[in-house]
Amino acid sequence: MSNKKISELTPKAIPGSADLLPIVDVGVEPYASKKTTVSGLADALSSLIDFSGIVGYTGPTGVTGAAGATGAQGLQGIAGLNGPGGPTGPIGPTGPTGATGVQGATGVYGSTGATGPQGSSGASGLSGPTGPIGATGPAGVTGPSGLTGPTGPTGVTGATGPSGLTGPTGPTGVTGATGVTGVTGPTGPTGLTGPTGPTGATGVIGVTGPTGPTGLTGPTGATGVTGATGPSGLTGLTGPAGPTGATGPVGPAGNDGNSITILGVISSWPPATAGSAAVGDLWLAVTPVPAGAPAGTVAGDGIMWSGSAWINIGQIRGPAGPSGPQGATGVGATGPQGPTGPASPAGNSWTRLTTSNFVSNSFTATSGGQYYFAPDDTTSLISRTIADPPSPAQGAYYLVWNQGDPIITLVGGTAVRSGQIVARIFDPSMSGWFNRVLVDTNSVGSDYEFSVSFNGSAPNAVTSLPAGWSASISSNDVTITHTVGKQVKDVTYWGYTASSALWHARYPTASNELTTTNAGKTTAFTIRISNTVVSCDSGGTARIVCFF
Repeated sequence: MSNKKISELTPKAIPGSADLLPIVDVGVEPYASKKTTVSGLADALSSLIDFSGIVGYTGPTGVTGAAGATGAQGLQGIAGLNGPGGPTGPIGPTGPTGATGVQGATGVYGSTGATGPQGSSGASGLSGPTGPIGATGPAGVTGPSGLTGPTGPTGVTGATGPSGLTGPTGPTGVTGATGVTGVTGPTGPTGLTGPTGPTGATGVIGVTGPTGPTGLTGPTGATGVTGATGPSGLTGLTGPAGPTGATGPVGPAGNDGNSITILGVISSWPPATAGSAAVGDLWLAVTPVPAGAPAGTVAGDGIMWSGSAWINIGQIRGPAGPSGPQGATGVGATGPQGPTGPASPAGNSWTRLTTSNFVSNSFTATSGGQYYFAPDDTTSLISRTIADPPSPAQGAYYLVWNQGDPIITLVGGTAVRSGQIVARIFDPSMSGWFNRVLVDTNSVGSDYEFSVSFNGSAPNAVTSLPAGWSASISSNDVTITHTVGKQVKDVTYWGYTASSALWHARYPTASNELTTTNAGKTTAFTIRISNTVVSCDSGGTARIVCFF
């Protein structure tokens, strides 16, 4: 063997476990050539090599060499049995990539020889270590394609023999000419499948080479799906309250509301005038309450047409007044006992207003509320305002009954005069809140008149007083002493202007009040007037009408 190259030795496809291999012993110098068996070499490799090492870095990528010519395909060896898996060897460094060889010319295909019978498989040998990759030889010239020979019958699959050690890769031989393709023979029967051998150990991973140059920028990808909305941020802290704005100017006085027209009592629903009802038309419900009347209606309630709907404005009566004086005993025989009359309907409760109800001279009513004012020696609602309920619904209302104050002012500048019961009603079709006078006792109470003449703007004489009355003047205050025996409820001034030949109605105001003293409230009252307050000519005359 010493006079031959390894490549010149006769090949053995599947070496046996007892076959000999040459080795060089480097343990003792001079190195000596020795031998070992295939199985001995496999055992030594399994015990000496530790395959669990750290993966090394990949080396730099070498320049791609020119493609070499394809060599002739060697005969396929018989597959041996898979040997037991050996331990993983350490990762060796990746060698540099050789230059690509020049592409050789395609050779002529040689003819395919007949397929020989398949021999029996030998026993599986141990897997030997992978040898180093040899240098790629130059590509041979490709021969012309030969004719395909007939396919022989497939032989019976023999038992798989042991895998032999992998020898070093020999140089690529010159590709022979391709033979003419022979006629395809009939397919032989499939041979028996041999048992599968165990999986061999994974080869060592080479060191990672340096990063190559950056490639060209690819096209822009499609827009991704929009992500889900993130959670809402925390609510910021409430800022400090701003300064109170300046009080706006007083708005112009509103027009007086239209009066209520009481049409009578209603015992069936809808009323006969339903198709032609005017705003303010009112019917009184009696017992039994007619079916179909607004919800919650009881006997004694007023049902009024607001312009778009019939609404229940509550009981048309106030709380009981003070007892009158005892009348003289009648003369004559006592009459028979009359039958028991029907039960009086339960009245809605009224809330008495005093100055304690007003904050910053304002009181906010509630929908459905009924409020009255009965003056005494400590209360007066002059210069105070009743505000409408906030966020009203269609048909919302409240009632205000003035039992003696000269004027109770509602929001918007409208007024409830002494002796009046006013319904304040909400209807969006009529631009919101509006007033309806339900009761005005001035129209049925006692009234008296007298005249005041002026010297310039100040009063200087009182004439035409009722019998038993007297008057005194101090600057702009005129005090009247009377014999009515009740507290005055209201006063109206009628001033005359010669230039227009008209009489003008005016009333007491917050700065020009109608007042009484506590001790003399049923015998005297004082009015503060000027020719401007009563709207008459300078040096002119006004008529004063008093209501009790």
